[in-house]
Amino acid sequence: MSSVMDMEMTTELLVPVATTRVEGVDFFVPEERFREGVADGVCIYNVGKRFKEISFRRIERDIAPATLCNHKLQEDSFDSQIQQELGDDYETMFYHLWSLIQKQGLGQEGFLRVDGYMNRAYISGWSVCVCWLLERGWCLTACSITGQRLIGSSIIARQSSY
Repeated sequence: MSSVMDMEMTTELLVPVATTRVEGVDFFVPEERFREGVADGVCIYNVGKRFKEISFRRIERDIAPATLCNHKLQEDSFDSQIQQELGDDYETMFYHLWSLIQKQGLGQEGFLRVDGYMNRAYISGWSVCVCWLLERGWCLTACSITGQRLIGSSIIARQSSY
């Protein structure tokens, strides 16, 4: 992870907290990884219905390495406001999300928040959330991009490819 000094300038809405690099892969099958239970050092407590609908039966291909930035949301905001602040090319992929969860599989401190607040990413036109539930595991949900997001949540966005 990089320090805040290495990140883009702060906006009124989003404050960069950390960056991290994710390696690329040839392909990723979300249904094979996002399963309830403990496997490969990752504890997933719940995979929501909508998350399954948008990620299962999908194969991501030719995933390039990426730098992801974790932003703290400074005020209650709608997705459209957040996306405008992030600029172009902010969407991530399910593989990126899996890579982050895998590094903190049992709720260890790291890039993602593990304090009960949502970590939100935009993937394929959806707002995808991961949240660590103390002593239970990761919860994965998804919702359409229309709602209001709450202050304090983390917004995970692709910063650039390297």
